[in-house]
Amino acid sequence: MSGREAAGPDDQGTEAPKKHWRPSNLFAFGHIAALSTFALAQPLFDLLGKNPEFFAARGSAPWDIISFALLVVIVPPVVLFAIELLVGLASRTAGDVLHLVYIAVLVGLVILPPLKSAVDAGDAVLILVPLLIGVAVAFLYTRAEPMRSFLSVLTPAPLVFLVLFLFISPVHKLTIQGDAEAKSASGGSRAPIVFLGMDELPVIDLMTRDGKLDAKRYPGFAELASKGTWFPNTHSIYDSTTRAWPAIMDGDYPVKDK
Repeated sequence: MSGREAAGPDDQGTEAPKKHWRPSNLFAFGHIAALSTFALAQPLFDLLGKNPEFFAARGSAPWDIISFALLVVIVPPVVLFAIELLVGLASRTAGDVLHLVYIAVLVGLVILPPLKSAVDAGDAVLILVPLLIGVAVAFLYTRAEPMRSFLSVLTPAPLVFLVLFLFISPVHKLTIQGDAEAKSASGGSRAPIVFLGMDELPVIDLMTRDGKLDAKRYPGFAELASKGTWFPNTHSIYDSTTRAWPAIMDGDYPVKDK
């Protein structure tokens, strides 16, 4: 018997469908949470972790500080991902695009602070460069499995930064010991003196170009100076309010990290 046999399914050389780049919802949320922590929570934790007096001055209880830290870590990624899921219900493609927009923007926010510190450039450059890097990372996110795997490795970041802030940074003295009371200085003098302090008001802002008090612009200060002693060269010994003011009150130089 001669003739050609019908080609079977295995002989037709059909290609397997390409796997979609989007990870499962669990990992997709983890990626957003990790980048959100690096972009939003970590800079805030770094600032407040070095200045626990921010909480002490407000009399914050340990649970107040812990709640604040949890909200900073949890709320942004939850809100972003909830919006993504809602958009995805209407259109899977739109949900995927929004996920990539999140990746690009959050990566850009992560890149911006170190770039601003390292490069003396204009606002256009500081906006464009992080944005381009974010877009490049988002593109690789869809093409390269190692990029998605790298973000998966970073998913514990929210917990790590949370622990560092609450239990390792100087804030731990408030969260563990609960000592969140602002201390006030008191003296024994009964002299009729009123001490008026104005934060973020440099003396030079009250002066004219020739170094005199600007009586036309600040008549109240001029009248006060005419009845008292004017010290045009005065300045505080520290650039931080929470360290400069205690030094003014008690006369002691501030100690770093205390």
